[in-house]
Amino acid sequence: MKDKIIKAYRRAQCDVDLFINDQIQEKIYLGYTSDEVKIDLLQEHRQKLNNSNYARVISKCFEIVDDFKPKKPLSMFADFISSHENAKESDDFYSLFLSMLIVDRLKVKPKSEEIEPKSEEIEPKSEEKCKPEFTIIEVAMIYYFKGVLIDRSNADEKIEKYGNNSGEKLYYEYLKIANINEFIRRFAGDTERKFGNLMRRFDKIMNELNMDEKQKAEKIKELIISKRESL
Repeated sequence: MKDKIIKAYRRAQCDVDLFINDQIQEKIYLGYTSDEVKIDLLQEHRQKLNNSNYARVISKCFEIVDDFKPKKPLSMFADFISSHENAKESDDFYSLFLSMLIVDRLKVKPKSEEIEPKSEEIEPKSEEKCKPEFTIIEVAMIYYFKGVLIDRSNADEKIEKYGNNSGEKLYYEYLKIANINEFIRRFAGDTERKFGNLMRRFDKIMNELNMDEKQKAEKIKELIISKRESL
């Protein structure tokens, strides 16, 4: 069991940063910020740790590591885990370590530990650098309800009109919305926060639509709400 624990830990060490980055990139395409994704990941994997058979051991594990690099030899760390009374050879130690590493990477550091940026590195605010009014997913929604077809040949031009420059991301989001049945199903069953975000997006884009387009958007919005209530 000890060898299995050591291999699982080393594998999780290699995978954790790639796992976090993949999750961030996937959700950014949906209009979420990097910070929002990190908060969701932190909460999700804290809950997994709290529900695991090793919940009591985990707090001790964090005490014997610094940024999850063992202060003692890894073999001693593996001894500590394997000595747990409920430890079994069949346990998924990789997932346990991956969750622990994710929590360790994303946990908020005390303010005293934060490094203050040097004054000369702080970029002065500029009125020219305005955040676009609409996120990419909102722009994709606008064009969908306007009946404008987005493909790779026009995506760059269409996104520039809304102060952004990622035509590829617009095209990607438009395809997901154009598959409207899947779009309805996915958001109807999503978390309360993500569902609420989508409802706010519908409200936000309405001023960009004419009366017929608004009716189309409202119909889809009501279908999502109705399907969610029936789940």
